[in-house]
Amino acid sequence: MLCWCNQRLFFLITNLFLLVGGSNHAQEPASWQQGDHHRFKLLSVAKSPGIQAGFALMAQVNTGIAFTNQLPVARHMTNQMLLNGSGVAASDVDGDGHCDLYFSSIDAPNRLFRNLGDWRFEDVTASAGVGCGEFDATACVLADLNGDTLPELLVNTMYQGLRLFRNLGNFKFEEMTQQAGLRPAPGGMTVAIGDFDVDGLPDIYVSRYRAAALMDVPNAYVSIKTDKGKRIVTQFNGRSTSEPDLKHRFYVDVRGGVGEYGEPDSLYRNKGDLIFEEMSWTGGVFKDEFGKTLSETPRDWGLAAMFRDLNHDSYPDLYVCNDFDTPDRIWINDGNGSFLALPADAIRQTSWFAMGVDMADVDRDGDDDILVLDMLARSHATRMNQLGDVKPVMELIRQASHRPQYMKTTLQMNRGDTTYAEVGQWAGLASSDWAWGAAFLDVDLDGYEDILITNGHERDGRNIDVANQLKSLRQARKLSDSEIFQNRLKFPRFNTANIAYRNQGDGTFKQISREWGFDFNGVSHGIALADLDRDGDLDVVVNNLNEPASVYQNHAQAPRVAISLKGLNGNSQGVGARLEFKNGDVLQSQEIIAGGKYLSSDQAVRTFAWKRTDSDDATLRVIWPAGNVTEIDSLQANCLYEIQQPYSNSTRSPQKEGFSGPKLFSDKVIQLEPAHHDLMFDDWARQPLMDASLAHEGPAVAWVDLNQDGWEDLVVSSARGGKSAVWLNQEGRALEPYDKPPFHLPVSRDQTGLVAWKDAANEVRLLMASYNYEDGLDLGSPVREYRFKEKKTVDGFPGQQASIGVLTLGDVDRDGDLDLFMGARAMPGRYPTPPSSFLFLNENGVFKLDEERSKLFKSIGMVKSASWVDIDRDGFPELFVALEWGAICFFRNDSGQLVDQTAEVGLSEKLGWWSGMAFGDFDENGTIDFVAGNLGVNGPHQKYLHHPLRLYHADMDGNQVIDIVRSHYEEEIGAYVPDLQLGALARGIPVVSDHYTSYRVFGQQTVSQVFENLGATPSVLELNWPQTTLFLNHNGRFMAAPLPREAQWSTAAGVVAGDFDGDGHLDVFLAQNHFQFEGMTPRMDAGFGLMCLGTG
Repeated sequence: MLCWCNQRLFFLITNLFLLVGGSNHAQEPASWQQGDHHRFKLLSVAKSPGIQAGFALMAQVNTGIAFTNQLPVARHMTNQMLLNGSGVAASDVDGDGHCDLYFSSIDAPNRLFRNLGDWRFEDVTASAGVGCGEFDATACVLADLNGDTLPELLVNTMYQGLRLFRNLGNFKFEEMTQQAGLRPAPGGMTVAIGDFDVDGLPDIYVSRYRAAALMDVPNAYVSIKTDKGKRIVTQFNGRSTSEPDLKHRFYVDVRGGVGEYGEPDSLYRNKGDLIFEEMSWTGGVFKDEFGKTLSETPRDWGLAAMFRDLNHDSYPDLYVCNDFDTPDRIWINDGNGSFLALPADAIRQTSWFAMGVDMADVDRDGDDDILVLDMLARSHATRMNQLGDVKPVMELIRQASHRPQYMKTTLQMNRGDTTYAEVGQWAGLASSDWAWGAAFLDVDLDGYEDILITNGHERDGRNIDVANQLKSLRQARKLSDSEIFQNRLKFPRFNTANIAYRNQGDGTFKQISREWGFDFNGVSHGIALADLDRDGDLDVVVNNLNEPASVYQNHAQAPRVAISLKGLNGNSQGVGARLEFKNGDVLQSQEIIAGGKYLSSDQAVRTFAWKRTDSDDATLRVIWPAGNVTEIDSLQANCLYEIQQPYSNSTRSPQKEGFSGPKLFSDKVIQLEPAHHDLMFDDWARQPLMDASLAHEGPAVAWVDLNQDGWEDLVVSSARGGKSAVWLNQEGRALEPYDKPPFHLPVSRDQTGLVAWKDAANEVRLLMASYNYEDGLDLGSPVREYRFKEKKTVDGFPGQQASIGVLTLGDVDRDGDLDLFMGARAMPGRYPTPPSSFLFLNENGVFKLDEERSKLFKSIGMVKSASWVDIDRDGFPELFVALEWGAICFFRNDSGQLVDQTAEVGLSEKLGWWSGMAFGDFDENGTIDFVAGNLGVNGPHQKYLHHPLRLYHADMDGNQVIDIVRSHYEEEIGAYVPDLQLGALARGIPVVSDHYTSYRVFGQQTVSQVFENLGATPSVLELNWPQTTLFLNHNGRFMAAPLPREAQWSTAAGVVAGDFDGDGHLDVFLAQNHFQFEGMTPRMDAGFGLMCLGTG
């Protein structure tokens, strides 16, 4: 009896083992069960106790995937275009239920591997006829293009254009390139598939680079002339640039250098029966953001492209990644067979060397976000020896309509209103090494998509030390072509580890490569996702350069649901369909794509995490490219679902709606003229190492009833050379410009601070600060009074060395009139030396310096804002002073005597880049709280905030200029290190070059070592709290509570409080962004102005 029970128990366990896949060996496939518009079957899911989420690298000897993308030195030494690598494609080629693999190769035949099951593969390249040994293959895609359910093969090449192979079944292919109408254009890179005109036939987008480039022509020379004010290249190596291969190829960039364009991309419309028509760039399909057809063909350095429905209207949009200075193209499908360029202010900045792209809803708010890879090194020492010190043109950076490019990986967070906030630095993704391929994949099946990134380069061509060495050789004598090519071998191989980032569920990511077994150290390019063992999770395949391809088994242990589609007409794989899966609290969404991954293409299967065990709550919604919708309820865990597109004439699904509540403000726009214009001033000509310009602080704004008609008028201060702008309020109907005395004359200095009030005689008085930062002179009044009634101005304040930026009024001595705090922004030419601020008492309408009280503000620091507020409600207002690179200082008013109690109220430890402040009882406990704007946590500093940031300053080389060294604490070195590279630092401190000649050596130096070599003992400022923050008043001490993440994505300057929605609770509005950083520091532009609604 005991024996029988044991046998029965063994029988039950064995059957359970087979159903959930407790073995790595192939199992008999479960049978399909039919449902309404779908069928499903049980997956073979491995349960391995003790195994964590991640990957296992499968041995080549076991899988039989014997493939290496080998590129001989002799080839890439003379053509660096070949170093961009090759890709991999995944699909079930013969329809047997197993996903097969195809690898592209630059210098050898491509390879097709048939999946035999049980992690065994067979090379069937020869019999399939798809070796393409005569081509230099880059990208590859397996996708059904004619609707017969068998995937065609697309192979892109460096010289021979895009090749098309028709799938005949049984692993037989027939080349159809010429019949298909595909043009043999050079420089082929990533291929994307999408039905852009939604006619049921998948179309093709081909990104192109160059097959050969100027950089590979030794001793080249050009001739330039000026024609109608424009500099143009007329000859290249003595040949006219009007010759066919040189036409539209060169240009003179804004820095005066010669640039080279890439090749035009191609969009092919599928006409059916594998016949394609190339769309003209100037024929109406592509339009600018204003709807005007392009007049010129873009000639970009295309590396990747991906179709994705970004705005949820069921039409595929298109993101194109372009290298170098050529901008990324973001095309929004208008639903009529055309694309409109995304407006410049919808995405404010992009990656510079944009390589791979992928998209996912990273924070599960229902909107797809965009990840674009670049090549900023993770290691400080490597970054210090990496080219990239090319300053953007500051005049362009300061234009809101300009879309600058920066060398960093970018994450465009979708706001849900067709605009994006670039938050890659906040998310922890900005530095991802020399990255190529990106893949979003929920590795641990927690409901949030993680990120896998391929990395490395065969030659570290951005190594500054080697570049300088070769430059010296060229300057010493003219080198032959062969010597120049041979010297390229001095650039070392740049092996970098592939990266896995775990999504932490809030839009930020943690690097977890080693723990997940995805840290191959070498040179990797193409990456594709596929379920190679039919267990429902997606495995990973990577095409490496000069090393065997990597095949990773996904060891996810959590429950899952896998989805594939059966589409109608020619789109049998349902490419472009959106999948929305809901069980538990998280709505997961993905899209079926083909191609689009860097040089690669995934299997048309998507996997979702199973978050709950109650199957009644599990639902799937499929939004098909045609616009019809399929909904499946009561899904089961660990199953593969195949959804059939319905034969339906239903209308298109509505576009996703944004904020659905009542609007707080009307859409009425009043165009105010004249607009504020600021004359250029080069801060860096005076202080080369400043971290940001102080010459372009922007206008001050005030509402004040100047003419005392009961309606508030608008006053906006001016920059140097302009006039103060005034608009009189026409009883709420309009604003009428007022250009009469005392506002009719141009001003000689920027106007910064602005205050207005009614005096004892009930007359309106208005003060504007006159900012001497640019001229640096202590001559003239730092504050000018504008008397509207008398139509005159009065300069009644003594000149100051410091540049006055802030004015605020309060009755400090409670004598019934308002006194003036004058906050100093900086010492001209001596930033960040702490300037002194001043208090002026109002004596019968005349402001007089209070020397005694002003002692409190001697060398207080760089004031960004100040406010008088009676915190303790004793009738004497306290003074708050917000500092840049400092604290928010608090001065208690003790019956007219000011006392510094910053530490006592808990503000002294929060050192920030503080700006505007707004006060009110936000938590409704009867005490006054305040919100203070700050730098934000979406800058290069974000990853180093585990220690305070430091700003060292002193005249370090005796040239009477204050030198500045920004620094952070570097974990890999265990000390503070300079932020700037050797060359950038030497421009401000030339003697640095006497001590360091190697960028690599300098990159390993601490600031202490640098200062020791310079014999300098600088002063230091610190910043440890960059968050825009609500300070809650608890029994006289302020408790810091950072505002939500959106408030931290950009710098907050102005801050105002009020009950904007009329619910009885105070709300806060933030005026955001900062465009004044030195050129290599990305501008803070992820804000559009933010409303934070209070709840009490």
